[in-house]
Amino acid sequence: MNIHRQNTQSGLTLIELMIGLSLGLVMLGSVISVMVAGNTSYQNAQRFSNLQSEFGFISDSLMVDLRGATAVAVTGGNTVLTITTAAGPVVYRLDANNNLQRQLNADPVSLIAENINLFNLACLDETRAAVNCAAAVTVETTVELRDDSAGAEQLHRLIFATTLRNAILAKKFAAI
Repeated sequence: MNIHRQNTQSGLTLIELMIGLSLGLVMLGSVISVMVAGNTSYQNAQRFSNLQSEFGFISDSLMVDLRGATAVAVTGGNTVLTITTAAGPVVYRLDANNNLQRQLNADPVSLIAENINLFNLACLDETRAAVNCAAAVTVETTVELRDDSAGAEQLHRLIFATTLRNAILAKKFAAI
């Protein structure tokens, strides 16, 4: 009698198992790589958003005070700005801890920004030539922020000019 045995064994061979594990590891590595890239991109976006906010706050604060100025003076090696306004003198200065400060009259000093690497001011005339601040129609401000959040120190610089409205109006009406 010829008895045919049916093969009832089921499962994977060692080669099939190794191929499946290898494909799974490749897919897992790809997913991890995409997640790390997404996280890095998010952190960079947050860092640049914070920098943009700081630069915006610095420039807005200075511009509001400068546009209403009746006189400006730059001292302290071009790092101290004194603005004479209707509300009284406003002083911007960089302290020893690299903090940009603002003080109105004798009020307490308010912190404008931290980690300032450079704060430099220049008084300019109509042709953008450097002049004594009494003859200026524009104040050019250079601010450089130090950013350590990416692991290595990075410096980000912003240069902006603010027109002194009262100085321009005085020159315009003096010519009439």
